[in-house]
Amino acid sequence: GRVDLDVEECEPHLKASDYSAAKQIYSNGKYSEKTSSMRTLEGLTKDQNKDMLFNVYKRYWKSKGRGDRYAHDFITDAIDAKGEFTGAPAVARKEGAVKGAQYQAVWMYVFHELEDSITNCKQADLLANDDKNVHAWDEGAAFFAGSRVGTLGLPKKGGKLVYTLMEKRAGDFGDSDSSHIARTIALFQTGLSYLV
Repeated sequence: GRVDLDVEECEPHLKASDYSAAKQIYSNGKYSEKTSSMRTLEGLTKDQNKDMLFNVYKRYWKSKGRGDRYAHDFITDAIDAKGEFTGAPAVARKEGAVKGAQYQAVWMYVFHELEDSITNCKQADLLANDDKNVHAWDEGAAFFAGSRVGTLGLPKKGGKLVYTLMEKRAGDFGDSDSSHIARTIALFQTGLSYLV
């Protein structure tokens, strides 16, 4: 999916306080076409209580008083100036909406795809798996990196998802080179080898 391009498209609208345009892209998508529909940032947050297999986030946000659609609520509260974003300055609303999309909605969806892949594999029914486990694992890796990351993890300018955040914040954790990215890619590849 190319939801990173939807994040990128939302940013200038939010910066210009054109919240309706940003919300339209969030809800309806623009760049991440599926076979018969459009993948959307909002769609990644749908039915998290039912579909998301990785429940650590659910427990955390429940402890903070959030409901089942915590990522959606956080993002739309930022766009609509509701909840904890009531009266917030425009820059806080922009950062809340963008970071919520990048590091709540998309990041949780990465875990969803990886967990879905593992669950499919554990079913031990080749007819049930039907390569879905490998496909879901690949999707998890794709949502981790985004379409702005080059071949074999070589960065392109302007990445918008978790891969780029890892690059940006590496120095904050004492990692001055890209070894953490190489280790992460190796873990994705190791996980994939268990599924095929």
